[in-house]
Amino acid sequence: MFKRLILFINILLLSPPIEASHLIGGDFTYIYLGNNKYQITLQVFRDCSDAYDFDNPAPITVYESNGSLIINHLIPLAFRNKVGANPPDPCFIPPPGICVEKGIYIDTVLLPNSIYGYDMVYQRCCRNSSVLNIQNPSLIGTTITSHIPASSIVNFNNSVQFVSLPPIFICANAQFTYNFSSTDSDGDSLFYKLCTPFDGGTFANSRPNPASSAPYNNIVWTGGYSATNPISSSSGINFNSQTGLISFTPNMIGQFAICVSVDEYRNGILLNTTRREIQLNCVPCGTVASIPSQTIFCDGQTVNFKNTSTNSNSFFWNFGDPNITTDTSNLNAPSYTYADTGVYKVMLIALNNTYGTCRDTAYTTFRVYPLLAATIQPKLQCFDNNNFSFQVNGSYSSTANFNWNFGNHAKPSSSIVNNPNNVIFDTTGIFSISVIVSQYGCSDTLHSTVQLIKPFADFYIGSLHCSGFKIHFTNNSTNASTYLWDFGDNKILTDTSSFYDPTYIYSDTGRYQVTLIAFQNGCSDTSIQTLHVYDTLKLFSPNTIPTQCLNGNSFNFFANGIYGNSATFSWLFDTSSNILTSILENPKNLHFSTVGNHLIHIMVSENGCTKQRTDVIKVLPAPIASFYTSDTIGCQPLSVSLINTSISPDQLKYNWLIEGINNTSANSNYIFYNQGIYSIQLVAIDTHGCSDTLIKNNYITVNPKPQAIALVNPVKTDILQPLITFNDNTQGIHSMLFNFGDEYFETIPIVQHSYSDTGKYNWFLVVTNNFGCKDTIDGIIEITETNQMYIPNSFTPNNDGINDEFKPVVAYYKTATLQIFDRWGISIFSTNDIRKGWNGNFKNSDNRCQIDTYIYKLNVTFTDNSEKEYKGIVTLLK
Repeated sequence: MFKRLILFINILLLSPPIEASHLIGGDFTYIYLGNNKYQITLQVFRDCSDAYDFDNPAPITVYESNGSLIINHLIPLAFRNKVGANPPDPCFIPPPGICVEKGIYIDTVLLPNSIYGYDMVYQRCCRNSSVLNIQNPSLIGTTITSHIPASSIVNFNNSVQFVSLPPIFICANAQFTYNFSSTDSDGDSLFYKLCTPFDGGTFANSRPNPASSAPYNNIVWTGGYSATNPISSSSGINFNSQTGLISFTPNMIGQFAICVSVDEYRNGILLNTTRREIQLNCVPCGTVASIPSQTIFCDGQTVNFKNTSTNSNSFFWNFGDPNITTDTSNLNAPSYTYADTGVYKVMLIALNNTYGTCRDTAYTTFRVYPLLAATIQPKLQCFDNNNFSFQVNGSYSSTANFNWNFGNHAKPSSSIVNNPNNVIFDTTGIFSISVIVSQYGCSDTLHSTVQLIKPFADFYIGSLHCSGFKIHFTNNSTNASTYLWDFGDNKILTDTSSFYDPTYIYSDTGRYQVTLIAFQNGCSDTSIQTLHVYDTLKLFSPNTIPTQCLNGNSFNFFANGIYGNSATFSWLFDTSSNILTSILENPKNLHFSTVGNHLIHIMVSENGCTKQRTDVIKVLPAPIASFYTSDTIGCQPLSVSLINTSISPDQLKYNWLIEGINNTSANSNYIFYNQGIYSIQLVAIDTHGCSDTLIKNNYITVNPKPQAIALVNPVKTDILQPLITFNDNTQGIHSMLFNFGDEYFETIPIVQHSYSDTGKYNWFLVVTNNFGCKDTIDGIIEITETNQMYIPNSFTPNNDGINDEFKPVVAYYKTATLQIFDRWGISIFSTNDIRKGWNGNFKNSDNRCQIDTYIYKLNVTFTDNSEKEYKGIVTLLK
């Protein structure tokens, strides 16, 4: 019922979450406009130095205080403006990067009286990551709420309105006083408290829509902070619960979250609690001149000065050089070159002319020593007979001291002279060395490397070479970059190469001595090996071995290579082959008993050399032909669905054979028109030509269908002669059913049926033979109207089914009355329904009247409203 009373209901899908850390605080207030209307105002403070803007629109959710959702409404941003800095000190300059902007959302809602009251909620994540008094602030959001009391408590209520905006900056180590006071148009009693902010939203769901209902989780304070102690203070927090005045002296620079609530009481009853969350930015405020202490010494006579002054916008430096009067500068961070080394007293005056004349002076001492910028170079020698000399280069004083460290592999391992000689290393490798250069209390540690090179020549040629005269050499040398090969072919002078892995063609078979010299930075090593060159022995890849089917497979294999007449062969086949081994060059007629891949291995040997090859042949499984039909027995003509269930890993083609007719469809229908017993054959063939045949002999039985024959006479008559003879002339053993088309039927082969009204009747005969097969024949009987009347003159009420009643037949009448009198004029029967007739009994009793002549009287009103009376006699016979 409440939903029909809401003015604005906009339940929209939540847009994708925006993860941001920009919330500073806010509050939720409302004004009662009368007639259950409320103007609601959401005020949000954000850090405008952050890239993420206000929500526009913002999702506002209204719950009845029992948890029922009433409104989920998106409110557009009404207006926005930046909050002024409000300098807290005449010497204060707002630091860059801190910016506060206020956004206002306003809307009007209609809320009917409620026994529970209403809660207005806005939730958003996340806060500035730099907030000091909240755990994980960049993952913590806020819940801003306000409560409208139940109608059973008060008729209406207006929330409090805060008087002023909170300050952006407060000064470190200076007393801060601010009044969180608010006004209430209802004159309710107000009580102020420092409270813990509510959490709301998550990093994954930063803008809940709808917002969740109460209760809400509190944020978690970091150690030492709480609702009543939200900021570091040297004097403690003083807070007046009657006025909202807060006073303290902060002693830590940083950003702090703080929350104040205002409780409204009327007649001792709590109506609403309005909460305001803000962020206090504690900054240094006074002008302070500051020169960082010297950290770089022995850097020469030019000094680069740094300036860490605060709240200042102009500067005056005096560099303390006694030999010159122009040793000053007005730059923020100047550089100065002294005429000589020494110790100098430097002065900095920092000024702030923005709000007045604020100044501060700082002094410090700088020591200027000769430049210390020594260097050493890396060294490289061959390991054999190594001997090193070292030298420190660069800029340093002639009085500098040196301390060398050559490591454990050197002799000597250390030295204190500038240019040590005869340093020898005991192994190869790259070694770190260092020297510490010291002067005037400054020191610099220099690092370099010493590399000892010992190339190692090595190559691989193997013991047998049966690849002909062309030999490829594999270089296994290490610690080398250039190479010289001599292939030992005495018949030619150009049997050399500088390639890493060379190939050489010998002029003949034989025995050769091969030499490799490996070089690296002037260092070398030599390797000599003996090579035997034989005629070529090769095995080539086989010609394509065709894939065969399992049924009837027969493979021929060929060695296919280069070899002489003395070559021997060894073939290995797997256990599914009819032959496991062979020494023939080209074994043939091999059969495999299993499907799948089969490994074929051949090894050829000649002159002590061997070559091997492994081939793979594939034996495919035959497909499995399979099918079933929708029917296997039925009446002619019999329509049968052929359902193919053949199995194969490959795509199949099909060939059906039925009654000598071929069909290549996968599934089809076939009609058997003649009675008999039939066989079906299916051949399934895969893409490799493998096939399977399934024959189901005498699978389909088609039973004969009877032929229904009926003689009907007459097929057209009038209503006064409505008796029709039906005769079943169907041949063979069968059962039958005549349906006369007037809701009557009969199951005897010859029958007479009388129709009770005019019209056309669709009769049919259904015959069923001993196979359960049926046939039907039908026709039309037409009973026409007539102007004649038929009144019988006698009847025999003996219950033989023939002429048992005296019943006049009248066509096209409205009403008819029949009366029967005996010869003395006494009424013995009367009826208004002449279709029933007189059965010969006395006045509808069970007493039969005697055989005699009786008088009838028939009064008829016809359909043309004409009336007529008929009189006569009728004889009751046995």
